[in-house]
Amino acid sequence: MSVVVKKILQYVSAHRELLIVIPLAIIFFGILSISVMMFGSLKSSHAQRTVQAVRDLVERVAPVIPGIPLSAPHMDVPQKKVDIVELQVSARSSAVIDVHSGEMIYEKNAFEKRSIASTTKLLTAMVVVDSVPDIDEYVTITQPMLNVVGVRVGCESSYSCSGVQLVVGEQLRIRDLLKAMLIGSANDAAQALALHVASSEDAFARRMNAQMQKLRLTGSNFCRPSGLEVDDASRINSCFSTARDVGQVAAIIAREARYKPIMEILGASRADFQSRDGTIKHVTQTTNDLLKQKVVIAGKTGFTLRAGSSFVGIADHLLPGDRFVTVVLDSSDRFADTSKIIHWVRKSFIW
Repeated sequence: MSVVVKKILQYVSAHRELLIVIPLAIIFFGILSISVMMFGSLKSSHAQRTVQAVRDLVERVAPVIPGIPLSAPHMDVPQKKVDIVELQVSARSSAVIDVHSGEMIYEKNAFEKRSIASTTKLLTAMVVVDSVPDIDEYVTITQPMLNVVGVRVGCESSYSCSGVQLVVGEQLRIRDLLKAMLIGSANDAAQALALHVASSEDAFARRMNAQMQKLRLTGSNFCRPSGLEVDDASRINSCFSTARDVGQVAAIIAREARYKPIMEILGASRADFQSRDGTIKHVTQTTNDLLKQKVVIAGKTGFTLRAGSSFVGIADHLLPGDRFVTVVLDSSDRFADTSKIIHWVRKSFIW
């Protein structure tokens, strides 16, 4: 019992915002109890709104700590210097998250639900790695895996293909499909991985959402492994995420040892791979300009007309290991915004 109490005290000490949340929650539920005693009943809609208000408040101030509810992976949180000019970026939503603590140290509309395009593939990669025993096992390409639009292996768009495309019957390693998906942002590679792991695109999306619930990232609902918009117009508004949620996914990938293969791929600017029999050779090249410029150590781009231009980057502070994630969603210049954020973080925070 004393160990549990000690953990609770350590956690509250590291996250003093709970000293505000807990009394507010007590007040909320106190008002509920008084209302029931005075009037004998309370409309369920009122109760639901009150509970949701408390839940939203807790979600905003309490950091995400996957799998360990009473202790953060790293208790030290970067400290902001005084007299720092506030950051201004063009992105509609943005966030900065310290990798070690999971603490969000900057945000702009970070809880706003919106389309996030191919940055979705970060979660797709996480689910795939967690679902297979070995990422060097082979996937046999089928026609349903190729029934996607946009960027694909060997194709820069739906209408332009200058490289060698995936072929039905071809066998490729999961590792190589992850490279095609994360380096070149190939939608067919994402679809192939999803259909290898699950029975259908919808079944894989359910795994994605179950993973987010497990990580206590409740501001998202994913519909496709590629991040492309769904074809059914009636469902389009039901597919979304937030800068905070996708940033936390990237932070977990950067922090957890089991996702090291994903980090290695995200840090590569090019990959060459071939079919199992060696007869079909492919090349994929990064869409991440900041990786080429060595501004970030890893990252994932995203773009659709609905989502706008987006980017999730991973960078070091002044020392390797003092690592943080940047997120810009719907930006007029995603790479300029990210460079600005990285410079501001290095100037404004002490690790």
